[in-house]
Amino acid sequence: MQFSLFDIDRSATFEDQITVTGTFNGASVLPTLTNGPSNTVSGNVATGSAGAADNAATGTLTVTFTSPVDSVTIRYGSGPGAPANPSTQSMALHDITMCLPTTNLTMSKTSSVISDSISAANPKAIPNAIVRYCILVTNSGSGTATNVVATDNVPGNLSFISGSMRSGTSCANAATVEDDNNSGTDESDPIGMSQSGITVTGRTNSMSPNGTIALVFNARVN
Repeated sequence: MQFSLFDIDRSATFEDQITVTGTFNGASVLPTLTNGPSNTVSGNVATGSAGAADNAATGTLTVTFTSPVDSVTIRYGSGPGAPANPSTQSMALHDITMCLPTTNLTMSKTSSVISDSISAANPKAIPNAIVRYCILVTNSGSGTATNVVATDNVPGNLSFISGSMRSGTSCANAATVEDDNNSGTDESDPIGMSQSGITVTGRTNSMSPNGTIALVFNARVN
């Protein structure tokens, strides 16, 4: 996001000062301020340093956010050099340019052998062993993703275990029970899962920026 502030300057009767802050998902995001000849910049604060005519570009301040923001606050008032009772001050907000938010979905898959018929302490992928799979979908973009669907095929040497599907926001905490069909209230709480043949499907209506969904199921080694 980028915009301009006009007429940030100083005279014998006033001293403009601007503080700009932003947030994204509640986290602070600081802008880059580019000063004009009639103001100076320190971090996210700009202060008038010389006079500028109302229609002159010398008082222009440019504010640039190079990271996503969903809220911006502009605090306008007097700088430390202003008199106790400053005269009338004014500034203008102009040329607001915004990049549209984007989504960036990535998916990873992990597996672990959780039991076999021989070793409880160190199970191996031998016949009749149970393997747990986790599909983790992440939205690392700045926009909300909608109608997200992820699918995975059970490997040919394994068989899906009915009733084993669980969902959550991470592989470690995926504990919400999901049935094997694609209907019912469990399909939108807020993650749904279903199984058909060798294909396991997970879905959610919405994924916020930095959001994750974890899809877990078990399969038996043939």
